[in-house]
Amino acid sequence: MGKPVKIGDVFELETNKGLAYIQYTHRNKLMGVLVRVLPGLYSDIPEDLSGIVEDHSLLRIFFPLQAAVNKNIVRLVANIPVPAGEIDFPVFRAPVKDLRNQEVVGWWLWDGESEWPIDRLSEEQMAYPVRTIVNDTKLIEDIIEVNGKHLHQQ
Repeated sequence: MGKPVKIGDVFELETNKGLAYIQYTHRNKLMGVLVRVLPGLYSDIPEDLSGIVEDHSLLRIFFPLQAAVNKNIVRLVANIPVPAGEIDFPVFRAPVKDLRNQEVVGWWLWDGESEWPIDRLSEEQMAYPVRTIVNDTKLIEDIIEVNGKHLHQQ
């Protein structure tokens, strides 16, 4: 069994596009471990990992991190304090779907403790992370996708 994960731990995981880095920022009693995906895909560990940690998150997502550590899916590379802009637990959004046709008919917002329904998302709320838990395969897919979008925006 791997070493217990701690807030601030930065992990490396391999993708078919390069090495990606995630940081453990929060634990929630309902959803588990929240990680932030750090920008970039690399051929080697970056020299300035602290600088990358200080950059904005590309994605905030729940991931069974301790299980990934125990199975050697991710590798601990550092423990760096979570940046000030990432300390507050984010508000998440979750779609309400019509079961007949899977059309989104509303939304739930959730702050880690309470949730409340809304009919439509504001532009700001559309940027909130989606409340979901992913496995390593989906996390890697999402990392590649958000890094591709990030590169196109620069």
